[in-house]
Amino acid sequence: MAKKGAATEAVRVAGESISFGLIKRVEDSCSASSEQMLERLLDLRNSIDETYFEMGGLFRKILDNKIYLEFGFTDWRSFVEEKLGYGIRKTQYLMQIYHYFAVEVADEETIRKISPLGWSKCKELVGVVDPKNVDDWVKQCINLTVTEVSQKAAEFFAEKKGLPAEAAEKAARMVSFKLYEAQADNVEDAIKLAGEVSGSDVRSNNLSLVALDYLSHNAGLVATDPVIKAGMVKNSLKALELSLGMKLIAIDKSTDQVVFGQEYVTA
Repeated sequence: MAKKGAATEAVRVAGESISFGLIKRVEDSCSASSEQMLERLLDLRNSIDETYFEMGGLFRKILDNKIYLEFGFTDWRSFVEEKLGYGIRKTQYLMQIYHYFAVEVADEETIRKISPLGWSKCKELVGVVDPKNVDDWVKQCINLTVTEVSQKAAEFFAEKKGLPAEAAEKAARMVSFKLYEAQADNVEDAIKLAGEVSGSDVRSNNLSLVALDYLSHNAGLVATDPVIKAGMVKNSLKALELSLGMKLIAIDKSTDQVVFGQEYVTA
């Protein structure tokens, strides 16, 4: 098994040329001057499928050290979008991929094996793949779509948490849609804010919180039947309990009666 600092050696995997010694190379790139790091990123941006690990490492270094300030930008998003022509979400994915595989797992052989899957599949496998299971996951995912890989990863996390089979199947249900850039930015900002409120970095949970907040404020505008409204409130509070890992109690202000969570109230 290769270790950090292994000599660079080109290997062929699934027909693609993957560079060995990635961790050492990124460390070398990140020790260069600010101008050299920027130049390297500009060189790599059109070959993302072959260089996404290295790009993630460079992005992480520039962000952590606020090097973008040296180029006249006051914020990270403007630097990424205006200077490099990259979307902020893709940049975040690349940094997550690099941090997990090159910093947390820190195993060159695992990186070599998973690299041919491409960045869009690899981002779904952060927190899933490690040196012990990488061969199995690569074999499973090599011919799957990104959506299918994401679904398998969701099943993995559900099973890891000890959820029953039906819960794992529910957890793996995919919801996909296309957004214009401005719409996508709004969604990302809302998810980020929900994460700050909940203290969680699980995007699916935070997106659910955004939806629940909207429902709690607007459901009454379209539901006039008290039974329907009560059911909506109950479902929303149950989902909120699951998202936050807390027990909630709801009291009807007009009657002072406990309408949710009464089973948790003790005499």
